[in-house]
Amino acid sequence: MSPDEPRDGKPGTTDQFPRWEGPEENRPSGYLPAKDNPEGKPARDIEKDYPLPAFIEKLRRLADALENGQRFQIDIAGERINVPARAHYNIAYERGGGEEEIEFQITWSEIER
Repeated sequence: MSPDEPRDGKPGTTDQFPRWEGPEENRPSGYLPAKDNPEGKPARDIEKDYPLPAFIEKLRRLADALENGQRFQIDIAGERINVPARAHYNIAYERGGGEEEIEFQITWSEIER
């Protein structure tokens, strides 16, 4: 999907949500630019491939946290991320250039932690 093509889904309506944390040139229509968070940490874009058993374990822990209304804590490429229970959940499907992609997206603002 090119950066100028709109994504399905409804972006949030506040000035804090949803924010695009990836490279600015890839920011989808309707997403606000990333901001530094209150702790002064710069915006990040982390992506890491995991073997299938590790990926399944992370999904299972996420599902358990959601079912129990709890925050979710995950380590991605050595960085610990805390996802609040009131985050926004979205599934995106993209097709183009001979490839297809499904993204499970979880977004929240710094004040929701």
